[in-house]
Amino acid sequence: MMKRHLILIGSLCVFLIVFAYGLFLAVHKTIGNDEIYSLVASVTPYSYIEILFGKIGGEGNIAPLFYLIQKLILDVAHYRIPDIWTQGSQFWFPWYHSDIHSQIILRLNPILFMSLAMASIFYYFARFYSFPLGFYSILVFFSAPMVWGYWADARHYSLWFFLTTVQSLLFLYMVETSKEERPFLWAWRWLIVVHILMAMTIIFSLVQIAVVSLLLWVFVEKKLRRYLWLTLLPIGASLFYYFKTVKYKFWVEEESLQLILTCFSQEQVFIAAVFMLFLCLSILSKKSLPFSQFADFVRIDQERIRRIGVCCLCLSVAMFFVALLILGLFQLWNTHGSIGNKISARYFIFLTPLGIISTTLFSYILLTAYRRRRWIQINIFICLSGILVLLYLNNYPFWVNVNILRGFLHR
Repeated sequence: MMKRHLILIGSLCVFLIVFAYGLFLAVHKTIGNDEIYSLVASVTPYSYIEILFGKIGGEGNIAPLFYLIQKLILDVAHYRIPDIWTQGSQFWFPWYHSDIHSQIILRLNPILFMSLAMASIFYYFARFYSFPLGFYSILVFFSAPMVWGYWADARHYSLWFFLTTVQSLLFLYMVETSKEERPFLWAWRWLIVVHILMAMTIIFSLVQIAVVSLLLWVFVEKKLRRYLWLTLLPIGASLFYYFKTVKYKFWVEEESLQLILTCFSQEQVFIAAVFMLFLCLSILSKKSLPFSQFADFVRIDQERIRRIGVCCLCLSVAMFFVALLILGLFQLWNTHGSIGNKISARYFIFLTPLGIISTTLFSYILLTAYRRRRWIQINIFICLSGILVLLYLNNYPFWVNVNILRGFLHR
C-alpha cells in the first residue's frame, strides 16, 4: 500500500513538472498560423451544439472533442481574441505575433493532455514493474521529437497523443489480467470510454480502434456482444464525422517514409526487431541444442512478461503497417505539390506514444531475461544506453529549434 501511495505521489510530481515546463514552452513559443486558424475559424464562431454535430467549416478534422474543450477553457477564462488575429484572411493570419496571455490560455489544453500522457506512462511502468523503469520511460518520452513539437501547440494532436497512450496501456493491462476478474471489467469499460473519446478527437482513430479491437479478439475476448460498445459505436461516430468533413487534396514529399520514422524512430524499430529476434531464438531454444543459451528468455516470469511483450509487438507492428497504409493512400492521391496541403509527420503522431511504451517494455524484457547471464545483460544495457543517447543526439536540433529558439528569434 505504501508503495502504491509513493507511485501516486511520484506520478503527480511528474505531471506537475511536465505541466510547468509546458507553460514555459508556451510562453517562449509564439502562436502559429494553424493554432490561430483553429481559434478564429473553428472554436469561437460556433456554439457547443454546432461543434458537437460537426458543423465546423474549413477544418480537415471536425471531430469535436478538442474544440469543445478549447471553447470551454476560453469561456471560463473570459478570453478575448486579439484584434490582429481577427483581421487575417481565411487562409492566413499574422505569424509569430507575441501575446503571452494568449500563448498560455490557448495552450492549456495540449499541455494538460501531454502532461497526463507522461504521468500515465510513468505510473504504469512504476506500478506494474519498478520505479527505475518508470524513470527510464521518462527518458524515452522526452527523446521523442513529436512530444516537443506538439507539447505546447493549440491543436488536437496532444489530446490524440494522450488517448492513444491510455488505449495502449489499457490494452497491455487487459492482456495480463484474467477476463473474469473485476479489474478486467473496469479496464474494458474504461477502454470503451477511451474509444468513444478517440472517435470524437480525430477521424484517423477509426483504424486504431479497429486494430486494438481485433487484437483483443485474438488474445483476450471472443464474445461478440462486448464489441458493440467497444468497436461499432466509436467507429460509427468516426464515420459520421468523416462524411461531414471537407475533403482536401494532399501532396507528399519523395522521402515520405521519414514522416513515419519521425514518430516511431529507426532506433525504436531496431529495439523492436531485436526483441523479435530474441523471441524467435528463445522458441528455437526449445527445439534445437545450438540455441539452448536463449532458454532463459522463454522462462522469464512464467510466461507473463513474454505474453505482454508479444502482444505489445503485435500492436506496434499492426500500427506501423496502418501508418504505411495511410501513407500509401496519400501517395495514391498525391497531387505532387500542384494543389492541396503538404502531408506532415503529425498525421502519424499516434505512433509516438506506442513507440515510447514499446521501447520501454522491450528494454525491460531484454534486460531482465538474461539476469542469470551477466555478460549478456551488460552488453544489452550498453546497447540500450547508446540507443537512448543516439535518440537525443538525433533529435536535439529539432526540439531546440522548434520550441525554444524559434520563439526568441521572432519576438
